[in-house]
Amino acid sequence: MRRYGTGAAGGRSSQTASRNGFRVSRPEPDAGLGAAAERRPVASQVARRSTRIPELWPLGAVLAVLALSIRRTSIDVAAGGQIVSAFHAPLFWVDYGDGFVRRGLPGELLSWSSAGSPDYGLMVAAAIVLAATAALSLLGVAVVLGRAAPTAPTAIAVTALVLAAPFTLTLLLRDLGRYDGVGVVAIAIIVLLGIRPGSAPLSTSIVLAVAVAAAAGSEEFLVAFAAPAAIAAAYRLAGDHAGGARLAVVILGPGAVVAAAGLLTRPSPESLASRLAEARTAGVGPSFPAGNDAVTHLGNSVEQQMGVIDRYPPADLIGTWLLCGAAAVSIGAVVWLLLGRPAPAPTMLTAGWLGLVTVTLSLVGVDYIRWWALAFVGLVAFLCLVDRPARPVPPPIPVSVLVAAAVVVCLAGQRLGIEPLTLD
Repeated sequence: MRRYGTGAAGGRSSQTASRNGFRVSRPEPDAGLGAAAERRPVASQVARRSTRIPELWPLGAVLAVLALSIRRTSIDVAAGGQIVSAFHAPLFWVDYGDGFVRRGLPGELLSWSSAGSPDYGLMVAAAIVLAATAALSLLGVAVVLGRAAPTAPTAIAVTALVLAAPFTLTLLLRDLGRYDGVGVVAIAIIVLLGIRPGSAPLSTSIVLAVAVAAAAGSEEFLVAFAAPAAIAAAYRLAGDHAGGARLAVVILGPGAVVAAAGLLTRPSPESLASRLAEARTAGVGPSFPAGNDAVTHLGNSVEQQMGVIDRYPPADLIGTWLLCGAAAVSIGAVVWLLLGRPAPAPTMLTAGWLGLVTVTLSLVGVDYIRWWALAFVGLVAFLCLVDRPARPVPPPIPVSVLVAAAVVVCLAGQRLGIEPLTLD
C-alpha cells in the first residue's frame, strides 16, 4: 500500500498527511497565495488522488474469495449435493412443540410461519434469508470498523480484510443455514446500536437483550462470543463504570438464562426421532454416517459427543485447529495494527476470553472453523466499540506488507473445509 504524497512546504497551520497509513502533521500552503492557491490543488492533494485507485486493491481480494466460494458451492450442488447441508438442515424442524429445547427457536418461528411442519422449500428459503441477513450484518460491522481507521487507505484495507477473511462472508455461503448466522446478526445489532454513547441507554439495552436472547435460543454458546461486544456497548451507552455494569447485566442476563436452560434440559429421544423423520419426509437427505446429524447430536451425552470426535485422527484434529487458529489470529492482529492498536489491555483480555471459549467448544465439537469464525467476529465487533487512540501507533512494518500478507492468508484460508483437515 503506497504512502500518501508529500505536501508543499511553508505556512503556519497544519493539515493531515500520512506516513505508513497513519496520520502525521504537515504544513499547509501559505494563505498569502490567495485565490490562485485555492483553485490549484497542492501536491499532497494530487498525490492523494493518484493513490486512490491503487489503494483499492484489497477490495479485489473480497471479489476473489467470493468468486472462489460461489464456484465451489455451485460445483457441490451440481454434483448432487443439497444447498443446505444434510447435517444441520434437520434442525429447522426442531421446535417447542414438545416443550423447550435448546436450538429450537428458529424452528419454532418457521413452524409458526408455515402453520405446521415446514416443507423443504421453506427451509431452504429460511436458510438463504438467514445467510443474506448475516452477510449484510457483517458488511455493516466491517464498514463501522473501517471508519475507525486512521486514514482512508487503512479504512479500505480493514473493511476488505474483514469481508475477505475465511470466517465471514464465504463461510456463510459455504455453510448455508447454520444458526451461527443468528449470532452474527445479534453481534451486528450490538455494534450498530451500541456505537452511539448515551443514546436512550435503557431502551437500547432492552433491544440488545432481546437480540442476545434470540441468539441463545438458536445456539446456546453464542452468548459467550457476543459477551465482549455487549459489555463494551453497555459501557458506551451508560458513560460510566457503575451504569455500564448494570446495563451489561440487562443485556446479557436473559440470554444467559436461555443458554443455561438449554444446557440443563435434554430432549427426549422420541421427540428428536419424530423431528428427524419430519425432515426426511420433507426431502432432507440422509446424513453420512448414519446418525451424524445435528438433531441426533442434540440428544448426545458428553461421552457420546466425545465418541463422535474419536472418529477423526488426532493429527487431523490438531492440524485443523492450528490452521484455523493461525488464520484467525493473524488476520485479527493485522486489523488491530491497522487501527493503530486501540485499547491494548482490553483487546488482549477479549482475545483471551474468545480463545478460551474456542478451546472449550473444541473439546466437544470438531467444527473448528466455526468456533474460530465466531471468535473473529466477536473480536471485530469489540474493536468497533472501544475508544479510538488519540495518537494511533504505526505498525512495526510497512502497511502494504501487512495487508499483502493478510490477503494471502485470506485467500489460502478459503481452502479450509468445514470438516477437520479437508481442503476444498
